[in-house]
Amino acid sequence: MTFKMFQILARKKIDVLYLFPGGIGIARNVANFMKQAKAPLDDLIPEWRKLRRARLAAGERLTEEEIAARDQPFVLEFMSRMQTLGFQFSDRGEPYFTNEKNVKMYHLLFFSQHPIGLSLWRKVTRIEASGQRRLPI
Repeated sequence: MTFKMFQILARKKIDVLYLFPGGIGIARNVANFMKQAKAPLDDLIPEWRKLRRARLAAGERLTEEEIAARDQPFVLEFMSRMQTLGFQFSDRGEPYFTNEKNVKMYHLLFFSQHPIGLSLWRKVTRIEASGQRRLPI
């Protein structure tokens, strides 16, 4: 997927729900991407090579905290890029999607060009898959 697709979508008054492949796509592959002159991530977040996490993948050692949050800089950079397209209202869904070994895989990201979109999103995410509503705290 490329950022060009989001640029095209931003021309319409729509909301975007995006399953961002942080753990499975980026964190797992960033070291290999660093070795490539043209990596798949270049089309989604062109500035990714400047992020500290990418530089660490090139050979620097990571602390345990950095390992646990290794895709966060990419998520935040992507969210920032979406703001430049007019998606001023955004949120990250909880929980972070994990696999059966509790390894973090994806972020569910929401983007809207209107505050009502964000309001609706937050109301929907208070309802769990079982139908149970979360307390608004």
